[in-house]
Amino acid sequence: MAQDDERKVPPRTPPQRLNTLHRFAKEWVNAQIATGINRPSRAANMIASGIARLEDKMTAAYAKDCHFFDPTVLPHGGPNPNSNSKYFWVEIWVKLG
Repeated sequence: MAQDDERKVPPRTPPQRLNTLHRFAKEWVNAQIATGINRPSRAANMIASGIARLEDKMTAAYAKDCHFFDPTVLPHGGPNPNSNSKYFWVEIWVKLG
């Protein structure tokens, strides 16, 4: 496994990850649906409604107060080490991480 100082890709925030996921999803739909099975109108509908709906739901979930992201905590910015969570496995994971 590569050391942190050897990483070629900088750490990403959740909104940056969502933008990347959106871009990859559009590329996949265009490659597989629009050209792969020759359904360009269906691909446009999937991008306009399906991917947009998923992105809206993910953005709304991130906007809630229950999320936690801190780039200085653990390798991926979470979970919240100060959480009073009733889920014991989260507490164990934080201690082990």
